Amino acid sequence: MAEPVTLAEAKKHLDVLRDDQDDMIESMITAAREWVENYTGLSFNGDAVTQTFRCFRAGITLLVWPADDDAEVTVAYLNQAGEPVEVTGARLWRAAKPARLLPPLNGAWPTDADGTIAVTVQGVPFSLKAAMLLMVGDLYNQREETAVGVSISASGAVDNLCHPYRMPVIG
Repeated sequence: MAEPVTLAEAKKHLDVLRDDQDDMIESMITAAREWVENYTGLSFNGDAVTQTFRCFRAGITLLVWPADDDAEVTVAYLNQAGEPVEVTGARLWRAAKPARLLPPLNGAWPTDADGTIAVTVQGVPFSLKAAMLLMVGDLYNQREETAVGVSISASGAVDNLCHPYRMPVIG
């Protein structure tokens, strides 16, 4: 499984040049992703997520949220002749929770879809990646359970970066 934060990004953030701690840092990346997922209620692992639909409709609701500005969106289907077709220009409405897929600007969804429509989205917002990097830094700098004579205080930056992405709790 590919993590949203790469080992190279984490090592650069930590200013680590050697390779003998790679396994430990990779574990910290996973722990940071899991914490962010638990805090926000979202699930992401850096891999593309494909969702299928039976037909095109206005504002297709996607399971993927959040998606960053560079998120790649691919919409593909089989037309009535059974030929694969890719829709170009589909737009991702990132502000919606969860994200919604909109037809191309000044356009409409195709009407010749016959069967399954596949929508693939890939991308994680930078603010959540930054939160993960901050957590990796904290884990790296505080590798022991206790530190004698050291005062540690949280800045709240991780919570502040993640809070806008928290999914509402229903029930």
